[in-house]
Order: sequence, then C-alpha cells, then structure tokens
Amino acid sequence: MLPKLPAGSPIYKSSTRIDNPLPLPPKPSANSPIYKLSNTTYSPPTDFPSKRRIVNNKPHLLQPQRINTENNSLLSRRQINNTNISNFNFSHSNKEVRLHNARDNFLVAVKKCTGTDKYNEKAKILFNNLNGLKYSSADYQSVENSRYSKQLTYRTDTLIKSGDVSLPANDVSSYNSPNMTIASQYPLNNKESLKNYFNMLFDNDINTVYVLASKDDIKKDLSKLGAEYNKSNFEKEGFKYFREDLDLDNINSRHIQKWDFSKFKIKDKNGMVKVVENKNGENEFSGNERHLDCKAYSRFLTKKGSNEKKKINFVHIFDWKDHTGIDATKLKNTINVIGDKLKINPTKENIAVHCLAGLGRTGEFIALMEMMKAEQSGNKEGKSLESIISDLREKRSFRALYQPEQIAELFKYAIDNNISLLNDDIKIK
Repeated sequence: MLPKLPAGSPIYKSSTRIDNPLPLPPKPSANSPIYKLSNTTYSPPTDFPSKRRIVNNKPHLLQPQRINTENNSLLSRRQINNTNISNFNFSHSNKEVRLHNARDNFLVAVKKCTGTDKYNEKAKILFNNLNGLKYSSADYQSVENSRYSKQLTYRTDTLIKSGDVSLPANDVSSYNSPNMTIASQYPLNNKESLKNYFNMLFDNDINTVYVLASKDDIKKDLSKLGAEYNKSNFEKEGFKYFREDLDLDNINSRHIQKWDFSKFKIKDKNGMVKVVENKNGENEFSGNERHLDCKAYSRFLTKKGSNEKKKINFVHIFDWKDHTGIDATKLKNTINVIGDKLKINPTKENIAVHCLAGLGRTGEFIALMEMMKAEQSGNKEGKSLESIISDLREKRSFRALYQPEQIAELFKYAIDNNISLLNDDIKIK
C-alpha cells in the first residue's frame, strides 16, 4: 500500500477560481464549414445556445454532433435522406404483405385441388411469373355504358365495336386460330346495349354463347330494360336476354328450342323411369362423366339489310358463384355433353363467353377451352398454362383470372392431362 501523502501536497489544493473568464467567441454563421458533413448540410437548432466547455482555463466551442454515416442501417439512411418513414413503411410493406398473402392463398388453393403440396415449387414459379408481367396502362381503356366502367379497363386494340360504339368485349382468339373467341361482359339490360350486343354476335358469326352468370347474379341485377319489355316475371327473376324474343330496332331474336341439363332420367330397381336432379354433378347417379347444371337455348337472329338468318346457341351454366373456381373436369364434361346434344364441335366454332365482368369465370372457361384445343391438336406440350393465362390478360384485361381458386382448378387440370404448367416446360414439335 502506498504511504499517505503529507497535508501540504498540491493534490489537496482546490482549483483556482476564474472570476473574469475570457469572452466567448462569436457563434459561427450557418454556412460555416464546421456544419458540413460530407454532402449533407446539417442545420443546428437556432433556439438553443451552442454548448461550450472549459479546457485548461480556456473556453472551447463544442463541435455539433454529427450523424453517424458509418451506421448503414435502413433507419439512418432514411433519416439522412429525409424519408417519411411512416409513409414509406406503409406503402412498401403493404404491397409486400399483399403479394405474400396472395401467394400463400394460391398455394393453399393448389394443395386443396390436388390433394398434395408436392407441386408447391411449380405453383410458386407460376405465381411469380404471372405477377412479374408488366402491362402498360396506356394499352387499356375503360368502356362507357358498361358494367364497372369506372373500375375496369380493357385492352384497346382488341376491343370489338358495333358500328362506332366500343363494347366491353375483346377478341381473345389464339394467334393463327381459324375460330374466334370473344370475352365479354354481361350486356346491360337496356335496349341500346342489347342491340349492340346482338349485332356483335351477328356480325362476327358467333355460333355459341356461354353465359356463366349465376341465377343469383341475374336476380340481383338492378339495371332494368324498360316498360316495353316488362314481363310478368321480370321483377322476380331478373331479365334473361338469352331466352326472350326481342325486337331491337335493326335486329331480332326468336326462340327455336330449349334443353335442360340440370335433370336426367334413370330407371329404378323396378324398371320405372324417374327424373332426378343433377345437383351440379354431385348426384351419385351421375357416374364418371359428371357435369354442371345448365340449360341451352337455340335462337334465330335476323338483321335488317341482311337476307341471312343465323342460328345461335345460348348455354347458361347457372350455378357457378361469382369469385369462385369450378372443377375444370366437370366444366369440360359439360362442354362435351352440350356438344353431343346440340350436334356441335365446341372447340372448332366461333364462341362468345361472359359472366358479369367477363374476367374471372370467363377467364377460367376460355383457358380450359384453350387446353382442350391443345389436347385435340395433339400438341398439348406446345402450350402451357402460363402462356394461356398471360395471353388472356394481355388481350382482355390485366385483371383477368386473378382468383387463386380459378387458377388452381386449371393447374390441377393441366397436371391431370399432362399439359405444361410453365413456359420453360414447353416442347416445340
């Protein structure tokens, strides 16, 4: 232990008091170099005096505290660049969260349809590829006097016109296809819209129209046709344009024949014939070729200035709920059952398809039809589900086929029928 120092040691002397300290130096101007930090200008607060300390009996101005540029954290970079952190986080993270949730929902839908998660990697790639596509808003436009005219836009250069009027309908036919495919909205229930719609069907030689709007959709439709078509059941059921005799100025529609595919006949144990409900293909008597409930109506169209009378079939698949997917194999069976009964070849004729907006259910139907065509051509490895969906979005609307359940049903169908899922899987013959 060190010996204690004597009482007179200098260490016991108190510091000398400065009664008259030197005057403080003037405050540097705002553009003084001391305030410079790299390329960033730092402005000290003006309502607080600069801090000083005494060193060796002399006052010294403290340097302003610098922002730590060595700290490369996201927070410090945003502070230096004056980023509105709360707004940045909200917009950026919201987009990421929505995308992540959409991908998860799609994977869940695929697993539900296929009964396994072994296709997860393919499903992720398909989702990422489709959502990575870029579309120019300049290529799409809204359509006046149509449903959702303020919310939806459609591809401009494939829009179909009736005279000078653009309709909410697009030519989405495959490249080099000999047949035409139109994706459309359900026409508004007014005379002008129906006249333009029927003229479109007549002028483009449409053979069959597939109506996918459900009975409930039509009942809830608030648009009214007018007093001249005020049928007794108009208010109760909604107006089904495809089953009514219509006189629309220059074009007329007349009924020929009707078929009901929502019921079928069977023989019981005693050999008695009875009629049973199809139940959208869920009846145990349906067998392996299960199909959806639907009705078909054949009609004659005549147009002023034309001597031709055209027969058009209207097929109403009436129990497919909006924003949902439908079993693609049942849908294929439905198309084939109708083809057999009406003596038509569904994949080799001009068709028009619509639900309400003509995006979701219409998209699933047309995408399935394209896969059916690929199967019949013997070149199903030359087309992929990815190419079909991206082509439809390009030609119709970039919002087409965005319900995960609808794409998942098509995904399962492609797997079950050995159709390529991705463009990278395509094999050109």
